[in-house]
Amino acid sequence: MGVEQIVMKFVQYSQSICSFDQGFLLKLDAAHAGSKGICYALSSCFILGCLSGKIPEDSFKIISDYNKLDTLVAIQKAYSDFNEDRAGISEEERDKINVEHTFHELMGGTGWFSCPGFTVEPVMKLSNHMGAPASIVGKLVSGAGTPPSAFILLRMRFTVREKILFIKYPVEAGHAIALAQTPSGLYLFDPNLGMFKALGQAELVTMLEFVFQVYEVEHYASIYIT
Repeated sequence: MGVEQIVMKFVQYSQSICSFDQGFLLKLDAAHAGSKGICYALSSCFILGCLSGKIPEDSFKIISDYNKLDTLVAIQKAYSDFNEDRAGISEEERDKINVEHTFHELMGGTGWFSCPGFTVEPVMKLSNHMGAPASIVGKLVSGAGTPPSAFILLRMRFTVREKILFIKYPVEAGHAIALAQTPSGLYLFDPNLGMFKALGQAELVTMLEFVFQVYEVEHYASIYIT
């Protein structure tokens, strides 16, 4: 599977995430959902969903052709380990735990995936076009602040226990993520560098395994998963 197909797969994943009164239903493409990273990301989402009261423990369901067992085992193990780590802590002390740090550790220090409670808001313009291919810069400038269809640009927030956490992969908290798909490859806008940088396929796959959701421009609208 090429990089472009991987990007489209994650667009499809994001469209398949739905919210229900009785629980949270997540459809996975079994052929590409077997990595430990995705399983562990789902485990972390399940844990935080339970902690935030968004989903009951017994209502999280995964639809998959052959990966169901492995994924569910990963979820159960991560949830069990998480509870063991918190054993002996009073409820008052437990509420004071740094949720951001805990979640970051659960994710292996790499990033976040989808979970009930996320608020996704689009960011419709880039403040710095340095490093982007000339053809992209021209489209950005002429587009009056609206990125071309090749761009994916989101600001992501997650609220747990009245705390707002920002996605930390691959940039620092509070920054948007811009992913440009071009004939010459894929480019990621890095606010820390103030420019775009090319992504190799291995690096892109690692990022996409942990990034929350990937939307194309036509899907831009405030999206709330509650």
